[in-house]
Amino acid sequence: VVSTQKNIRRRVYDALNVLMAMNIISKDKKSIRWLGLPTNSAQECHNLEVEKHKRTERIRAKTAQLQELILQQIAFRNLVERNRRNEAENGKPSPASCVRLPFIVVNTNKQTVVDCAISNDKFEYLFNFSDAFEIHDDIEVLKRMGLAFGLEKGATSRENLDKAAGMIPAALEPYLRAMASSSGAANCSASIVATPTGVHGKGWVTPVVSVMAPRVASAVMQSAANYEKLADSNTLIASRLAELGQEERFSAEQA
Repeated sequence: VVSTQKNIRRRVYDALNVLMAMNIISKDKKSIRWLGLPTNSAQECHNLEVEKHKRTERIRAKTAQLQELILQQIAFRNLVERNRRNEAENGKPSPASCVRLPFIVVNTNKQTVVDCAISNDKFEYLFNFSDAFEIHDDIEVLKRMGLAFGLEKGATSRENLDKAAGMIPAALEPYLRAMASSSGAANCSASIVATPTGVHGKGWVTPVVSVMAPRVASAVMQSAANYEKLADSNTLIASRLAELGQEERFSAEQA
């Protein structure tokens, strides 16, 4: 019996040594860890290329999201200053002349028949258009008002670029400079055109009919304090995204 146990133990050790030599397991004292089945070099190279492509795509998506947050930060800061100047010159606007964020603008031809149904809790709105229409979100409107300094199109002056750099954390300035020197940031704001043949994205056109929140009477106005909170939140989010982007880029380079 003793001889049989020793024989079994020796065979187990031999099998473990073979598995360790093939880099399938690792052994540390009495602890054994599974590493995985071996692959050939071509397969391993292919797997690394696939992983690198996935991480590169994630970096690209995070970069686009970071650029959009930078534009939002700049647009909010400019809107704060714009509202402050208007309040200093004309006094505080009445609540009826303010547009609260967030909002959307719907554009269509003035001959279009629009049916609107509202849910009982007023959280859902159903629009039925007889002709093509466009939907733009608040950030797209701020961009079209020039509050992003034209950075979304890669068309900004050096003076405005320096102003924009002062509105964001120093760690994000390289991304800002990259946007200014390229064709612009990837557009993540909503700008949608719906036609009888389908729905697709499109640029801004002169609005014929604008449907927004109730009691809209003038251009976008809001208290500076609320916009500063939004801008500060964007700063924190953008900074974290920049850190994540650096981590992903380092991982992709290692792969």
